[in-house]
Amino acid sequence: NERLREELEFLATRDPMTGCLNRRAFYARAEPLFRRAREQGLPLSCLMSDIDKFKNFNDTYGHAVGDLVIQQVSRLLKRAVRPEDVLCRYGGEEFCLLLSGMNMTQAMAVAERIRRIIEAEAGPAIQEVPNLCITSSFGVSQLGLGGSITLEQLIDRADQGLYAAKEGGRNQVRCLDLVDDPVV
Repeated sequence: NERLREELEFLATRDPMTGCLNRRAFYARAEPLFRRAREQGLPLSCLMSDIDKFKNFNDTYGHAVGDLVIQQVSRLLKRAVRPEDVLCRYGGEEFCLLLSGMNMTQAMAVAERIRRIIEAEAGPAIQEVPNLCITSSFGVSQLGLGGSITLEQLIDRADQGLYAAKEGGRNQVRCLDLVDDPVV
C-alpha cells in the first residue's frame, strides 16, 4: 500500500515526460517557501528558462526528437540544482526554478552555469541527430528585503527577463531592474 501511495503521489505531482514537478505541485511547494522568505527577510530567486527555437526541433526532426530535447534539458536542470531548490516544467519547453537563500548575483551565476552546461552537453547527448545544437535562455528575478510582490509577480519578472534574453539574441541570462524591490 505504501509503495502504491508513493507511486500515485509521484504521478500526481510530476510531469510525465521529464519527471520535474508539474505546475500544481510547484506552487504547493513554492508558496510556503516564498512566504517564509518574505517573513524572515531571506533571499529567494526565480529562474525562468526556455529552450531556444524549440519549434525548429519538432519541425525539422519530428516530435520524437523534440521530446528528447526537452528530456535532456530537464536532466541537466535536475542535475544542476540543489535538493532544496524547486524545479518544474512550467509549460511546453519552459522551466521554472526557485532558489532559496540565493541573492541576485548568486542566482545569475547559477543561471549562467546551467546555460553553459546546456549549450555544451544537451545536443551531444542526443545521438539520434549528430551535431545538434541546443541552447536555452534565462530570466532571473529576486524577492528583495521587505518586498511587497507576490509569488506570481516574482515569476512574472523572471519571465520578463526571459523574454528580454530571447529578444536580445537568445542563449543568455537576463534580469530586469527591480526598481521598487531592492536586490539583496
